Amino acid sequence: MAIVDRKKELYIVNGFNVSPAEVEALLLLEGSLAQAAVVGVPDPVSGEAGVAYVVPRPGTRADPEALRAWARANMSGYKVPRRMIVVDALPTNVNGKIDKLALRERLAHEG
Repeated sequence: MAIVDRKKELYIVNGFNVSPAEVEALLLLEGSLAQAAVVGVPDPVSGEAGVAYVVPRPGTRADPEALRAWARANMSGYKVPRRMIVVDALPTNVNGKIDKLALRERLAHEG
């Protein structure tokens, strides 16, 4: 699998570069998710950490702790998002792409 991501979207966890696009693709393999968006946020321990916003497939429910357990079993530890936030929909920009800036701003306001 080849993952292409913008360099500015990469985040660094304990010295490891993490591609949000790769983590999103891996999360979608779990099967219960329609969409996933991962953003890097500052972290006092690891430098940065991933936060995943996930949208469940219609007719399914997403349990953040079960998703983190699945992620821990299926990807390198430094790639596992620190938080999984279940949402009904992801914000999009005028081009129809996921608006990751809006997700970061939401995190800043929610804490």
